[in-house]
Amino acid sequence: MTALSRRWARFWGLGGLVIVTLAVLAASWASHRVPLAVEKGPIVLLFEANGPASWRELLHAGAVLQGRVRACYPHTRGFEGWNVQAGLLEVRVAPGVPPSWVIREAMRPGAIELVEGGTEFLPVGKKIKTGEIARPDLGIYETVLKPHHFVMAEAHLRHNKPIIEFRLTPEGDARLAAHTSVQSGYYLCLVVDGRVVNCPILRTPLVERRGRMELSGNATLAQAHTWAALLRSGPLR
Repeated sequence: MTALSRRWARFWGLGGLVIVTLAVLAASWASHRVPLAVEKGPIVLLFEANGPASWRELLHAGAVLQGRVRACYPHTRGFEGWNVQAGLLEVRVAPGVPPSWVIREAMRPGAIELVEGGTEFLPVGKKIKTGEIARPDLGIYETVLKPHHFVMAEAHLRHNKPIIEFRLTPEGDARLAAHTSVQSGYYLCLVVDGRVVNCPILRTPLVERRGRMELSGNATLAQAHTWAALLRSGPLR
């Protein structure tokens, strides 16, 4: 981004939104003269869809982003509010939430899946293809659970290690039970936007559709909060 003298500064994302911010905000951020995370009042960001989008879809995108913000910054209000004006999604970021974090989240779909990884951990960072049915000959891994299968997902520390406690819908519970009964001993991996982020230990069978994922490796509580937020909010479409 170089043209800060223009009325709008644009950041092109990987998801369904383009971030449009006032040039004065972009200039302040670039020069680090004003620490955005500690502004006294709300900061306004404007988002423009990459393709055709109805006002309902833009409002839904605002709700998705608000869900992620509240999960990762629970001691803030997240957004002061959001609305659609002239085909743009306007969000008012509350004090305590870094606008740069909101921008990064809006620049990715955030599509998270629980995928069957096989008999070994898939390497973190590995790019994979997923589908409803595993196709080893095509390198396609089976998706077991998606966000709409989760009623609740919360990140915590347990024995000083991050976990995600969750509750599934009846459909999600049936899918997981059917899968684990057939594929006992197989690893399940969390995949975000087609890239493996963790292969947690998942204790089954679940009790009253509740369970927990014990995150593996060097996963942090902050990462657990982000993944739990994605499981609850679903992707930007």
